[in-house]
Amino acid sequence: MERLGLIAGPGELPGIIAARASELGNTVVVIRAIQGSIPNPPPTSTVYDIFVGEWDRIVKAFKDEGVTRAYMAGKFSREQLYGGGAFDARFQSLVASLRERNDDSLVQRFIEDLEDEGITVGTQLEYLDHLCFGPGVLTRQEPTPSQWRDIARGYELAKGIAGLDAGQTAVVKEGGVLALEAIDGTDRTIRRGCELGHGGAVVVKVAKPNQDLRFDVPTVGRETLASMAQTGGAVLAIESDITLVVEGRHFVALAEELGIAVVSYAPGLEARNP
Repeated sequence: MERLGLIAGPGELPGIIAARASELGNTVVVIRAIQGSIPNPPPTSTVYDIFVGEWDRIVKAFKDEGVTRAYMAGKFSREQLYGGGAFDARFQSLVASLRERNDDSLVQRFIEDLEDEGITVGTQLEYLDHLCFGPGVLTRQEPTPSQWRDIARGYELAKGIAGLDAGQTAVVKEGGVLALEAIDGTDRTIRRGCELGHGGAVVVKVAKPNQDLRFDVPTVGRETLASMAQTGGAVLAIESDITLVVEGRHFVALAEELGIAVVSYAPGLEARNP
């Protein structure tokens, strides 16, 4: 058994990773790096409240605790970083060393720094693979032929912006592009897109073309469905075998209650569902 590190942002995934790791007999050293992260860690955890900008303290905490393998999970947005606290010299030095200032490059640089200290960063799917679905329609409700076309169109669009590290979600209706995700995040993108659609909109969420499974794996949960239900979203399509569905089958049951069709999508699936 190991002493595993976890750098936790807001959301449900950090708690799921911590719980599964603890169930397997590991001790989890949790860094609550953003305010509101993982409010109820497993009782066997060791917990530190250290803002992610205090990077040197985070690295030292892991080393003092004997952590040689760590994970990152939760939502880390620029908005949270800019409003969360001061940035130490180590954090600023790592940022200054970047040639590109996009989100992926930023996180990868911090992962490299951990690994230089002998701390390997594992993939989220090592503990969250049970939250993924293979290709298929997950709900009793199925998309209409027009909505299948919108799913294929939305997938193409979402993959395009994901490749630019701009976002991972597109909202489409009858071939028209209602919204593309940017720094505002998935739920806000869903709300503004579905509101513009006035009912019947299709939401598509994908992974990046070369998704690094150590961070920012696409995720949907109750908030996703709530945003759609409140603004008239009709279909949610998620990229199969990689999108994390928080609560799994309970999520699908809730979608059915709300009248939202959910598709775990892979290219070409629409051809088998005309």
